[in-house]
Formats: sequence, structure tokens, C-alpha cells
Amino acid sequence: MPITSPLVRGIRAWWPRAATLLLAAAALATMSSATNEPAKSTGPWEVHEVLTGAAVPTNDVPPSLRGTYDWYLFANHCHSGYSRDSSADLAELMAGAAARGADAFSLNDHGTYEGCDDPAFQQIGDMIPICGEEWSGVQGGSDAPHAVVLNVPSTMPHMTGWPIADMIEEVHAAGGSVIANHPFMIGLGWPEDRLSPGIDGVEVWNGTGAFARNSLALAWWQEHLAEGRRITGMGGTDIHEASRNALAPCNYVLARSPNPDDIQDAVNEGRVGISKNETGPRVYLWADLDGALPYDIPMGTNIELASAADVYVRVRVTGGEGEAISLHIHDRQIWSGNVNADPWELRASARLGPQRRTLLRAELRSGPRNGLDALSNPIYVNYPAD
Repeated sequence: MPITSPLVRGIRAWWPRAATLLLAAAALATMSSATNEPAKSTGPWEVHEVLTGAAVPTNDVPPSLRGTYDWYLFANHCHSGYSRDSSADLAELMAGAAARGADAFSLNDHGTYEGCDDPAFQQIGDMIPICGEEWSGVQGGSDAPHAVVLNVPSTMPHMTGWPIADMIEEVHAAGGSVIANHPFMIGLGWPEDRLSPGIDGVEVWNGTGAFARNSLALAWWQEHLAEGRRITGMGGTDIHEASRNALAPCNYVLARSPNPDDIQDAVNEGRVGISKNETGPRVYLWADLDGALPYDIPMGTNIELASAADVYVRVRVTGGEGEAISLHIHDRQIWSGNVNADPWELRASARLGPQRRTLLRAELRSGPRNGLDALSNPIYVNYPAD
């Protein structure tokens, strides 16, 4: 008997890959009971010291970048009543996001840009709207896959049903970016074993809960990183009701301004961290090469070494007292500890040569289920252009 249910088809199509990734996801979530003392890492990064309280520098932006860059809260993957499955009034939805402190708001209705031409789609206080849509591939008899089309004009074609490669080309030609959404959501997952070249980001944290299977998405992203891909990990609220929080999860991005082009540039470059909500804990990564230790190289940066050098990293946590922290490189977790103060900071370094490709990223987790509360994008070393 043919399978006609998209839900059943989705489960059967994704189960073999999901079973493999479940093991990887479990490994990513496993934390040791290490104390806050600098424990031995499994390399190549060596943790030198942990700072707490007054010993922690007070800035979230190094002096050399202040006045040029700042951190902005970005509500990504938001649906209004212009989506067929949403009842959210656009004005109410945007007002709610602005009230929670969003600096930028991306509207991503299913297959339409109508909301971008609505009079309500305008700046509210300091919050600036970004036009986009949620593209649907309509493959295999399902509505899947889905992707955020970010920062394009409302005159763009809708591209519903277009092949992935053609969609990417059209979006980039219009100056926009593409974020693959909820790649392991049951019935609405991503059909490729690996993301097509040109994908700018992947939604590793979707706000709809267990249905999205975020642990599998996180493990899949890690596999791409291990293979040398530089793809930005993103949070997406996937909000369909105005009563829900448009900043859960919350992207905090290092950008020149909250204007659409600057937010998009931060996304493309990986200057993005994700927290569980707008008041949740945050983890920041900064690197340094010259030994003076201003730590002014932000996460998302690819450090290309022409000769052997010491690479220094500063891992800063705010609002995270009581959280468990882990450090990850391209293929494994290398260190874990406990955050016992607010603010809290860790310093690490590695001696690396021009042939050594690696990265460093951080996660914060808590609770009996070891739930993810925040994560950073990586600092890369000797990665090829994706």
C-alpha cells in the first residue's frame, strides 16, 4: 500500500539518519562533573585560567570595536497571519517582539511577501523589520523542506517548489541569505544528507520544542563543521501566535547596526550566539593572535595562519551562574566545567600551524535533562571558504 501521509513518509525517510545522529547528539550533550578549576583539555586548546567576579573584564565588546559594533537581539523566523497556518496579527506580533527588546525582526511567512507591504511592517521604537519569507520546496509530496529567505525585496518571486540550488541562486542574486530551517522536524525535515553549497545558515535551535528534534539538528551541524564547512548556526522562533515570545530562542548578533544589511552580514559571517530567550545566559568567544591579548577577533571569524602561531581565546559567560559549560572543536568535546559566578570567563590557547584545521565553540546547559541554554558559533582556524 502506498504511503500517503507526509508525517509517516517523513518519519520513515529520516529514521536511518536520525538513528545515527542520536548517538552524536547524546555525545554533544554529555557533560562531566568537572569543577571550575582549569582542568586538562583533550587538545589542541589548553585551558589556562578561569576568572570570576571582579577579575572578569566588564565589556562584552573589546575597546577596539566599541563605537563600530554592538550586540543586537534578532528575532528570526517569525510568522504572521499572512501565513496559511498563523493567526498572528502582524502589528501585535511586532509590538510584542519590540516590547521584549528585539532590535531586528525577520518576517518569514509561508510563500508570500505580502506582510512586507503591510503598513504595520515598519520600525517600532528601536526595532527594525527585515523582509523575507519561508520558502517551501514541496518535495516528495510534502511541504518540506523549509528555509528562511532573509533580507530580500517584497518583489522577489516566491520560488515555492523550486529546486534547492535554483532557490539559493535566486536569493543570492537578490542580495539575500538562506537559512535551512528545522532540518529534522518530523515530516518537514531537510532532504539532503549535506546542505547544498551556498546555504548561509542552518537552524540548530527551533522554538517549537521536541517536535523539531533540535538535538539532531545540532549534531548534524557539528558534522558539517567537522568536514570543513563554515555554516552559521541559528536560532529560529518559528512563532505563529502573537502571544508567544519572538525571542525564544534569541539570537544575539555582533553587527554595525540593527539595519537589515548589517544584521544579514553578521549572520553570514557567523557573529551570532543563541540563548534560550532574551534574558537567558549568553556565551561569547573572542580570539587574539598578537600576544597583546586585546581579544578583538569575534566568533565566526576564520583565522588563516601562514606559519605556526599561538592562538588565544577568551570565553565569556554572562547570566550563566549554575550552568555547565563545554568546549567543542571540529570533531569532539574537549573540556567541561561549571560556571560558578556571574560574570565568568575562561582563557585558553593553542599552538597551531598552517596545516592544522580546527575550531572552538561553547555550549551552556542546565537541569536534570542537561537542556541547552546557550551556544556560540565557532572561531575557526584554517577553514576553507564554504
